[in-house]
Amino acid sequence: MNEKEVELLEKYSLTATHMKRARGGFVCNTVRGPVLFKEYRGSEKHLLIENAILEKIRNSGIIKSDYIVKNDSGELITSCDDKNYILKVWYHSRECNIRDKGDVLRACKMIAEVHNVLRGDMGDTKFDLYPCNLVNEYKRHTSEMKRARNYIRNKNNKTDFELKILKCFDRFYLKAVEAEKCLEECEYEKHREYAYLNQTVCHGAFNYHNILMTEKNAILVNYERAVIDIQLTDFYDFIRKVMEKYNWEKELGRNMFREYMNVKYISEQEKRLLKVMLMYPEKFWKIVNQYYNGNKTLISEKNIDKLNVICSQEEQKQTFIDTFDFIG
Repeated sequence: MNEKEVELLEKYSLTATHMKRARGGFVCNTVRGPVLFKEYRGSEKHLLIENAILEKIRNSGIIKSDYIVKNDSGELITSCDDKNYILKVWYHSRECNIRDKGDVLRACKMIAEVHNVLRGDMGDTKFDLYPCNLVNEYKRHTSEMKRARNYIRNKNNKTDFELKILKCFDRFYLKAVEAEKCLEECEYEKHREYAYLNQTVCHGAFNYHNILMTEKNAILVNYERAVIDIQLTDFYDFIRKVMEKYNWEKELGRNMFREYMNVKYISEQEKRLLKVMLMYPEKFWKIVNQYYNGNKTLISEKNIDKLNVICSQEEQKQTFIDTFDFIG
């Protein structure tokens, strides 16, 4: 442990018995239990919002999170060597194992509990909507896919990766256009307005890296990207990534929805919105966009494998979407 780390802990009247690098900072064992301190590069305004969210979780007594600890001066941020740091309550835990269906289902139940708690009054301030708008985002992504396709078409010597993109492009592009149209038809803007009026908080990065597992709890941490938004976007992010790992296994999908809906109700309009989000070929766009904006002469084997996987899974994914009524 170096002098800076000792100095930081002293500002919280804490002494570490053990310390290790983790989570972009240091996890320390103290007499008050494990804590995490890390450099903070965000704005003070957003940290106040994050702290209000975490305080609401703490006051609920229902779920746990990585609460921010104030220093001995009562401040959220501690400065040292011209850098800002924050200290958080942490847990003896392990990361969620996405290959363990038990962990996956516990996570679905937990995010529903989080969504139930993080809605309504958040204190004196009414937070703004997150600036991301799926209507505009889908239009931009679809345009980016088309631009990359046109670039590849005009190349003389095409790689196998580029030929693969051209071969499967129309199938994914048509799905993107269809999703754009359906999004406008399912009253997306009304869902956003509801999110603002009811101050529903979306975690913004609901993935297995931010889910800790203890013997008794599934704990969601790292609310740095939390925003006021449609909460189903959290569930969409998680279910898409899980389903890709499980080749869009319908039985697992059914159980994931069941775990979530046993805790938090999903309306018919929300189901239609979720279906549209799953319909949009986000993974294909991401691979194509990374290719177009990256070094086109050095295409990674990882991206080639990803493209092959999503092409091979498209039929299973479409079957999953076509039988979406099983969540009713």
